[in-house]
Amino acid sequence: MNGIVILSSASSMRVVEGRPSSAPWARRTKPALIALCVMALTACGGYNAGTYLTPIQCLYNGLSQQIYPIPGATNVPDGPGQIVFAVSRLFPSTFQVLVHNDPNPNTATAGTAGFFQQINQSQVPQPSATPSISNPLYESASISASFPHATYSVFLNDTLGGCTPTTAGSFTTQ
Repeated sequence: MNGIVILSSASSMRVVEGRPSSAPWARRTKPALIALCVMALTACGGYNAGTYLTPIQCLYNGLSQQIYPIPGATNVPDGPGQIVFAVSRLFPSTFQVLVHNDPNPNTATAGTAGFFQQINQSQVPQPSATPSISNPLYESASISASFPHATYSVFLNDTLGGCTPTTAGSFTTQ
């Protein structure tokens, strides 16, 4: 039949060079589909108009516990010098501690930062919290900043990005 399609129905379809024309439903839905795509693309570019993914918290594949300054402690010296964690395994080299006077983790990166290095238990400043982690390792992040009298939040952050810093504790200075 030479590529010509013959329809034996009462529909209004016609044969054009061997292909039937678009179905009536396709002619009606095509403009609606185009309009929907345009709205979706416009929403993505608008302020708070589209959906977006919220970053996940920075994750660490182990247990960690802030032990110095003791979480929730008051009367901490204005220059604690370091933030110390007891951990079940060492933090990745991309992890850092952030200290900020705003408890909102989304603003934590504006705070004071320090990277971790392993220390011995004998190097942990006193007073410190007793670790609840069995056989812990100790990691310290040096902080040279002075923190005037206020409450400060401590966060763990992965500098690789793509995550929101995780709240680890807080302390109040003198």
